[in-house]
Amino acid sequence: MHTRSRLPLRLLLACAFASCLVALGCASNTGGSSYISRTSTVTAYRLNVRADPSINAPVLDVISRGQSVDVLSRRYNWIKIRTPNHHVGWSYGAFLSGFNIPKPESKAPEYKEAQPEKKESEEPKSEQPPVVL
Repeated sequence: MHTRSRLPLRLLLACAFASCLVALGCASNTGGSSYISRTSTVTAYRLNVRADPSINAPVLDVISRGQSVDVLSRRYNWIKIRTPNHHVGWSYGAFLSGFNIPKPESKAPEYKEAQPEKKESEEPKSEQPPVVL
């Protein structure tokens, strides 16, 4: 009888431990810098790989659309990757497959049609022929 009463307690502890492991595994993909073992594909035309997870960090490598990268970890919307050239750095996750991260809003430069410059010394040309007296 003594060993039978410990069985439910052991089972309960084992289930609680397994639940904690599952919860820790699920939480690791949200914002921490834990290890994620998988690959991803570049969806942008050209993707900068930076030294740190910041738009101001130096660019270590530039990779093209369709190339596969190894995903190492995640810090919020930035993904730490290993490139085909074996560089390790950070890229914004919106431009990698498998991440539900919105693309940043960018302000496109205004398009202005090119106009030839006018020289001040040029006189306006008239379309009528000159009058001869």
